[in-house]
Amino acid sequence: MNVIDLLSELNRRGVELTPEVDSLHVESPDGAITEELRAALVEHKQELITILERVRLIKARIAAAFIQAEEKYPGRLDWYRDTPEVRDAEQGLDEAMSQYVEGQCSLDDVQLAWQRFIHSLEIYYTASE
Repeated sequence: MNVIDLLSELNRRGVELTPEVDSLHVESPDGAITEELRAALVEHKQELITILERVRLIKARIAAAFIQAEEKYPGRLDWYRDTPEVRDAEQGLDEAMSQYVEGQCSLDDVQLAWQRFIHSLEIYYTASE
């Protein structure tokens, strides 16, 4: 089983993975982790940590972008987030990250979604200045 198939199967079974330094924290419903899946988790541990860390970093960048927006435009962040373009770009980014974790898209796709999201914010920053 490759890492993409593994992520898809774990997601289908409701298994949540969280990277913790050099290990993975696994939360799963009873009986969700078979011996085959356990062996695949061990085999792909480093790849999984890398993928999940990348997603964590992207989410941190999103949070930082909103913090910067709030600092630059106090009190207007809710308005920005409620505009259709920003909301759609944020949803696209969330979907891309979920698909990446499930092995359904590449990191390049996530980075493109990130760029669209940042661009949507920049349009509104510029328009409101």
